[in-house]
Amino acid sequence: MDVQDAVRLILQAGCLKDLPRSGWVTSGTCAGQRPEGVAAHIWGTTLVALIIGRHLESTGVDVDLARALAMCTVHDLPESLLSDIPRTGIEGVDRAVHDTKAACEGAVLEHLVSGLGATGEWVRRLWEDLSVGESAEAKIVRDADVIDMLARLVALRRSGVAEECLRGFVNSAARHQWAYDISADIAAELCRTLAGHSMDGDCTRRPD
Repeated sequence: MDVQDAVRLILQAGCLKDLPRSGWVTSGTCAGQRPEGVAAHIWGTTLVALIIGRHLESTGVDVDLARALAMCTVHDLPESLLSDIPRTGIEGVDRAVHDTKAACEGAVLEHLVSGLGATGEWVRRLWEDLSVGESAEAKIVRDADVIDMLARLVALRRSGVAEECLRGFVNSAARHQWAYDISADIAAELCRTLAGHSMDGDCTRRPD
């Protein structure tokens, strides 16, 4: 591994600490307050994945928890160069837009880890696994990603953000198909908390 390339990646990824999640900004939810940063979302997703993954392990599900947590760590890494292209901004647009976004993110990831040798190859495999979304670890991360968004909705609603500013995010979560019952249970509890703040939403599509 080239140490200079490792330092380059570390410094580039550090941009995520100050990069706001644009979905909150463009929806108007962050008027008058500091928007959540991408790195903060990565941390939240990682914590949720830890909780879900540990529960699944304790119930006998075959999960590589370390791999899931590593996947969380790098899942938004391309945004350090591309910036944050929010899901709510491209939902309902032609499928080619989604495919182009995915291709750009994959190319940027390749660029970021190109000098890391075996470590870079390992990160690429993590990325590909998450993109396919079929492994237990990828499913955990995808569930955790949406749950962290719901948790942020609760925080924003508690801070006084108007319900109409958050409705699109609740609807987005409602379209997510939870991979595991524990994920659906956590999401349902967060939705109940939102309901306690005069905001209803169905976030409980159960695994098949």
